[in-house]
Amino acid sequence: MSKDGVNQGRLFWSCPKRPSHPNPQMQVRTMLWLLLWPLMLLLVLLLLMLLPLLVLTLLQGKRCSMPFAWADTGRDSSEAPHTAQALGLRWERCRPPLFSVLRRSGGGQGGASIRGAIRADDVGQGAVGDCWFVSALAVLAASRPDLVLQLLPSAEVSPSGCYAADLFLDGGWSSVLVDDSFPISQAKKSGGASGRGGVQREGGKLAFCRGKEGCLWPCLIEKAYAKEHASFAAISGGEIHEALLDLTGLPTETVSFSSQSFDSEVSWLRLLSWHEAGFPQGCATSVSADGIVGNHAYSLLEVREIAARPAEQTKLQFGGSSSGGGSSEGRVDPEDAGGLQLLRFCRIRNPWGKTEWKGAWSDSSSLWSARLKKELGRTELNDGTFWMLYSDFICRFTQVDVCKAHKGWFSMSLEGCAARNSLSCTGCFELEVPATAWTYLMLLQKTKRGKAKQKYFMTDLTLVLCKLTAMLVLRVTPTVVHRLTRVA
Repeated sequence: MSKDGVNQGRLFWSCPKRPSHPNPQMQVRTMLWLLLWPLMLLLVLLLLMLLPLLVLTLLQGKRCSMPFAWADTGRDSSEAPHTAQALGLRWERCRPPLFSVLRRSGGGQGGASIRGAIRADDVGQGAVGDCWFVSALAVLAASRPDLVLQLLPSAEVSPSGCYAADLFLDGGWSSVLVDDSFPISQAKKSGGASGRGGVQREGGKLAFCRGKEGCLWPCLIEKAYAKEHASFAAISGGEIHEALLDLTGLPTETVSFSSQSFDSEVSWLRLLSWHEAGFPQGCATSVSADGIVGNHAYSLLEVREIAARPAEQTKLQFGGSSSGGGSSEGRVDPEDAGGLQLLRFCRIRNPWGKTEWKGAWSDSSSLWSARLKKELGRTELNDGTFWMLYSDFICRFTQVDVCKAHKGWFSMSLEGCAARNSLSCTGCFELEVPATAWTYLMLLQKTKRGKAKQKYFMTDLTLVLCKLTAMLVLRVTPTVVHRLTRVA
């Protein structure tokens, strides 16, 4: 007997076939289980449904209460982590004898001889997305090297490594001082010479703009331009006409091939005229096709119109067996071929120093005759420079930017300031013209490039040209139509 009482501990007999006396506590527990198991089942199902949410909550942890903040401003801006690309660069001084300002002509001792030609293939684009700027530099070197020398007051090697570069910024000329330290990228495991004509450093090569044969003038100008706009990242992306203006201080014009007023014949004559006048020209694309890179800037180095006979690949068939002549393939001598054709050529350069046009009249085309190769100086090198017909040019490219760089002209910059929220004239300049002459007038505003942190907005400008007659001014009212200021 297990129950408390006077008989506790005493033994008694029992029959194994007789059912035991029911336990009241067990009966209560059984009844509760029978009543609660459906509720427990529902609870389990609910937990299974909420399990994914519980797991996500545990993985995310406690919600961060840190407010949003930019990494490049404020108290902790100096502690912002660098990108992997930046960590892969190191800055080194580029000094003689491996480097010089201009291409060496005589290769003097210690790199002291720096007098040499300035050519378009001196310029090669690096890791910065400034193809628009590099293309402008290349076309200046090709058509007007005197304008490149104008950017560098001294082309001699500086013993201190300090150089000055003159740039036309915000409507006036500014002298920018830079040193000869440049970012060097880590060399690849395979090694070898640096691409695009750059000079290979020990353990790497110039990461950004590269000069051929160790010339530094493109690197110095690019560094000065980046310095004036706060960083190399600030000069990534732009238009060729912007670079031509900042490098020359001269007016530019854009010819859009998609414009409703575009006339291919008139535009070809203008391209010829600009090239003969020595005007630097650049061009841009929108899509990639046949070796042409989309959304990219190129240099338009040369425009030529030639009457010639293209070489043609023909197949001559002869009857009989192979021993009796069979069939053979040959090239018809272009000098003995049919009539002349008027060919319109454009010589274009990719600032990468590689990746060329693969269509008609490319380096691998069979249309080239020996005379045309010699006359146009066509090569088979993959140096980024190629020829193409004008008809293909206006189909593959979207626009041409030209700089009106007249030789021997005089220019002047005058600073003015417009009143805030006013359409009235706040100032005027009197221009005395003693004789009939061509004159360009430009209205310029300060650039927003590299000034993202400043609250600066462009405004609409109107140029009103009046004629003074007996000290009377003809009244001209400016109007604003579709946010573009015009003269009524």
